[in-house]
Amino acid sequence: MNLSKRERQSAIVLAGCVALWMVFMLVIRPAWQRIETLNRIIPETEVVMEQLAGNAREYRHLDRQMATLKKEILTRPEQNPREYINLILKKSDLANKAQVTTTPKGQNDRFNETRVEIHLTQITPDELSQMITSLVNDNTSQIEKVTITPDKKNSLEISAQISAGVLSINQ
Repeated sequence: MNLSKRERQSAIVLAGCVALWMVFMLVIRPAWQRIETLNRIIPETEVVMEQLAGNAREYRHLDRQMATLKKEILTRPEQNPREYINLILKKSDLANKAQVTTTPKGQNDRFNETRVEIHLTQITPDELSQMITSLVNDNTSQIEKVTITPDKKNSLEISAQISAGVLSINQ
């Protein structure tokens, strides 16, 4: 096949255009699209990274507070609900009139709740009031149920269930 000089030049120009179009479609256009995508995603990612950094700072702050709280809790008598209720009973001069039992109520990895049952015999209304006031002023326990029965000696017989939550110390 003999082509004239003009036909050969036209064929070379056409082949060059096709080659340039292929280079553009296969190399330049995907690279350009990727750059546009990155220009859109990078600022969004920077915002997310700033939020994560803020969350990490808040987590470290809360973790430090939790460590301080754990140290404080370990030194408090309220760490053991039964001991704490016994302490309140001693302060109210009711320890010799009380029977105290404990049962676990519920727990998870950070919080244990214990039910403390108190049975008091031969106490006066004033003694009852003093004990309940001590329990109500405490933020770690909650009175769930109280049964009051008068006995034959003009005193009261009390049965109470108290729920006390304790922060778990995982060391």
